[in-house]
Amino acid sequence: MAEMVSVKWMAWEDGSFDLAKKENRPVLLSIVASWCPWCRSMDSEVLSDPAVVEIVEKEYVPVRVDKDKRPDINERYNMGGWPSFAILDPEGEAITGGTYFTVYQFTALLEKVSTAYRERKEKIQEAIDSMVREEEEDQKERDAHAGELSQEIITNVSRAIISEFDEKYGGFGQGQKFPHPEAIDFTIQQYYKTNDLKLHGIINKTLQEMAEGALFDRVWGGFFRFCAMRDWRSPNTEKLLETNVGLLHNYALAYQVIDRDYYLDVARKTADYICTSLWDADYGAFRSSQDADDDYYQLDELARRDRNPPSSDRTIYANSNAMAASVFLEVSPILKDPLLKEMGLQAVEFVLNKLYSPERGVYHYYDGNRHIMGLLTDQIYLCRALLAAVEYAGCNRYINVIRNLLEIIIQKQSSTYGGFYDIPEIKGARGGLRRRNKSILENAVMAEVLTRFYYLTFEKRYLDLAQQTLSAFAHDYHLYGYFTAGYARAVDFYFQNPLYVVIVGPKNEEKTVEFQTKANSVFMASRLVLTIDPEEEKDMVSLMEFPLDREPTAYVCMEKTCLAAITDPEQLRGAMLKNASSLRIR
Repeated sequence: MAEMVSVKWMAWEDGSFDLAKKENRPVLLSIVASWCPWCRSMDSEVLSDPAVVEIVEKEYVPVRVDKDKRPDINERYNMGGWPSFAILDPEGEAITGGTYFTVYQFTALLEKVSTAYRERKEKIQEAIDSMVREEEEDQKERDAHAGELSQEIITNVSRAIISEFDEKYGGFGQGQKFPHPEAIDFTIQQYYKTNDLKLHGIINKTLQEMAEGALFDRVWGGFFRFCAMRDWRSPNTEKLLETNVGLLHNYALAYQVIDRDYYLDVARKTADYICTSLWDADYGAFRSSQDADDDYYQLDELARRDRNPPSSDRTIYANSNAMAASVFLEVSPILKDPLLKEMGLQAVEFVLNKLYSPERGVYHYYDGNRHIMGLLTDQIYLCRALLAAVEYAGCNRYINVIRNLLEIIIQKQSSTYGGFYDIPEIKGARGGLRRRNKSILENAVMAEVLTRFYYLTFEKRYLDLAQQTLSAFAHDYHLYGYFTAGYARAVDFYFQNPLYVVIVGPKNEEKTVEFQTKANSVFMASRLVLTIDPEEEKDMVSLMEFPLDREPTAYVCMEKTCLAAITDPEQLRGAMLKNASSLRIR
């Protein structure tokens, strides 16, 4: 039997590009995902073909990155899916590329580019230089065009959601179906505020079709990444943590707003899946994904018990753990499951202990060591998780950590024109990494964090930064339709003053905990809950001018104005809903 051959991949590091420059060869960049079945198929069927291996080894410097471990590289070089292949010059600038290839297609592309690179290198370089200049000018022009921040943004994104809604099968668009948790969250929020029956229909139809179609694993729970068919059939059977916590949040909120027990059942089954299959008890943190296995997921429960389930990626990512922690903290009182709160807090502590540097910021992932410092995604989602820990668990010790992280981001990643770059400036960066991007969705999360932090501290600077961040995208957000639902939600939160519930009482006293659970289980357009221990946090109580010597009390407030003082937890919900009418638009 002939020995199996395969491409010997190198890492994205200086040595790989130095070799390409020294030997005058282009770089073949492969971007894969650990959970991606097409990536494994490409490896076994194409990248192990002797003809492919021969031309790669002879004409290229092969470099491979994992898209989850290097989202900065994936963002700049992805060609429309996974696996992605980008052919680069030795400085890291893209020449061409594509996604899945047959052996014939791949060898033809590799031969064509390598010949052109040898014979017409100067012309290729001129074309690359021209493209880079054009890209940089376009970015400068986009940066300089801040728009006017208005509530019309909320209306326009609502219209985009309605126009793209698939009335027959639910979801959005007419082709393959991805769940869009941000769009559903925004729709739930807007339905609660407007009572618009169109939005009610979008929520019900989409959530029911996803849960009853092939997207949902009705045996073990959990949602697959997407379905190839419009009617939610033919799923790609990998399960991602990010997808599942987003949908867990959707179903839990929909249960609160629409009061269908079915949504609560789906939420609980999704939470059970995450706890069972994606929780790493050794680390006290969440794994990011579980592999695809079409054959396994076609089996019934009895047959599955006789087979090992698909493996999960043991790498721990800061951003996805922070996302999961935020959702677990928020849905714990809705699902009446305190274990979810405890798991969320454990994940927050893992990220702080293993991936957070008070001097530098947050590392991206942990595999026994920590890697990749300073990505915006990790830092903003950790800030949001810490805010959730403050609001849902009374962990006020995190307030200074949030402030420290925000200051690091502001110092290292602020744009002159408003908003924040996805990466800090990196000395010696090459290719696309020399050009920093501003993601509208990451900036939306940053704006939400800044707004929420203002309401915890009443330091106006943070609210001003939120406004500048949102304004930076107000000029062209409409180009992306319902994909900007997260941005519209952040705009809505900026304009809507929250109802502010301050609970003053010993943190571990039963009545204080009951107040906290009651306050956090009331769905509102905009709400913020703070729990202060009068013994341990006297400075916070004094700052807000609350009495120190009373039994546990919940104060329902609008900014710094107290509207009601409640001493019976059973009366808190009514007081919150009654005073919600006092909420003002900025």
